[in-house]
Amino acid sequence: MIQRAAAIGAIDYFQPVTSVRLGWTTHTTMQHLGRLTQLRSLRFFKSPDINSDLAHLQRLSSLKRVDFLFTPLNDLGLANLRGMSQLSSVTLCKTRVTDAGLAHLKDVTELANLDLSYSSVTGAGLAN
Repeated sequence: MIQRAAAIGAIDYFQPVTSVRLGWTTHTTMQHLGRLTQLRSLRFFKSPDINSDLAHLQRLSSLKRVDFLFTPLNDLGLANLRGMSQLSSVTLCKTRVTDAGLAHLKDVTELANLDLSYSSVTGAGLAN
């Protein structure tokens, strides 16, 4: 497991990396993450605006778990997970995702665990 974003640039030396935890991300960090094809678990903690860079994750077909904790993730950012049907666990703790954004997870067919702690999602969002 790699925990420091500064080490991401040398990540290819550590293949196969299966778990990454990040407290700060940049555009470059997200590009490197997109190359970790065997990544199964990814955690963003207090990461700044990552919404526009989440498209890099769509290449990670082995990714099973993604956690967003205390990040400014919003509905548009969450849309990047739409086609990732292999995800089995998603945490959206203290994010900016709303009921409307939760609809982006509708096609994540393997989803078994959804943590919405301290989120703005209501029962209406879950019903849809």
